[in-house]
Amino acid sequence: MRRIKEALGERYFALKVLLVLILLAILVLYFAASSRKGGDFVTFLEAATKMWDGKNIYAPPYINLRYSYSPFWAMVLVPLALLPDGVGAFIWLVISLALFLRTLWLLWHEFEIRSADRRLDRILWIGILLYMSRYLELNFHHVQMTIFLVWLMVESLYRTDIGEEIKAGILAGIGTIIKVMPVVLIPYFIYRRRFMAACSAVVTVVACFFLPLLFTGSALFWEMNRSWYAIVRPDSPEFQSDAAWHLPQNMSLLLYRLLVHTGAPYTHPLLDLSYDQATIVIWIVVAVLIVFTLYFLATRPFVHVHSRLRQLYELGYIMLLVPLIFPHQMKYAFYFVLPAVACLAVYLMQHYTTGNKNWRYRSIATLVMLSFLLCTATTDLLIGMDLSTITQHYKTITVGTLLLIPALALCRDFFIGRE
Repeated sequence: MRRIKEALGERYFALKVLLVLILLAILVLYFAASSRKGGDFVTFLEAATKMWDGKNIYAPPYINLRYSYSPFWAMVLVPLALLPDGVGAFIWLVISLALFLRTLWLLWHEFEIRSADRRLDRILWIGILLYMSRYLELNFHHVQMTIFLVWLMVESLYRTDIGEEIKAGILAGIGTIIKVMPVVLIPYFIYRRRFMAACSAVVTVVACFFLPLLFTGSALFWEMNRSWYAIVRPDSPEFQSDAAWHLPQNMSLLLYRLLVHTGAPYTHPLLDLSYDQATIVIWIVVAVLIVFTLYFLATRPFVHVHSRLRQLYELGYIMLLVPLIFPHQMKYAFYFVLPAVACLAVYLMQHYTTGNKNWRYRSIATLVMLSFLLCTATTDLLIGMDLSTITQHYKTITVGTLLLIPALALCRDFFIGRE
């Protein structure tokens, strides 16, 4: 009997090894195909090449799209731009996969996104990954960098909790100077009395801002930064023009569709406001969502919180706001909801296992399921390109993500109690 068990154990181990090798082979082939096309990474490498050649990285011509990240990021990518076509993108995909796995490990091991029961733990993570599957595929397919930015923010939060605030601030600062959005970490650090992390983040932003001076002259440096500011400033005209385009998926575009005759297909606005009037409404809604952050923080300013799960819950709401509030967000940017989805999954799993299926549990479960249907189940892989395009016109990803806000609000006491 013992020999039979040992033989079965060896076969089971061999089968797992075989499955891992098959999965790796599929990933290599998928990464090779994505890197050959280049995705949006072509835009980043084109900007890096222009910087190497001493040109304005924001000026035409463009191979694919106009570059909208910082001069610092173009400078960092110069080594990848000098490699043969496709190699730099392939390397970035491998890095993204490693950072994705690191993020999962942090969530599971350090932030307690797990169940005591090993079987239920697998179900928990299958649910999380199933919800995030669309955003993961989009990031790998388009060779994007949202996975990198989310890792920076989760890693930065973890570093503050283990006393490495300078490292945390450096990570937050690098993310901020690359694509602005991780700047939300700095006010969070200040609110939670992580002053060293906030200061080191600001210093990092300033230092990285001026680093491209080593590769460009002063005139070209300031010319590029003026061009960059014209792209990312909140009142940039191109953000308003997005209102008639079906691909961007943030809250302002949803409200434009509801309030203004944008000329976009499939839209029937509830009101007939001008763009200026609708913009005022949008800024009011944005202000309300930002102020609502105080509800999730649930303490006065400058108070330390020691529960990592509670900190992840707080940051989860803040990160959820990023693709909703920041302009010109595509579908892959909603990968930022990963911490929020992980927290909701833990809440549902723990209440399911304890049998505490009260009205809060049922309400949260319903909201999460509706969010999944609107965000993940509307992918063209499931419903076809034509129907998927219609859902993009109606901004179902934005609506589904907004449903996560009341779900997070309903389970606040659970996470505050972890303290």
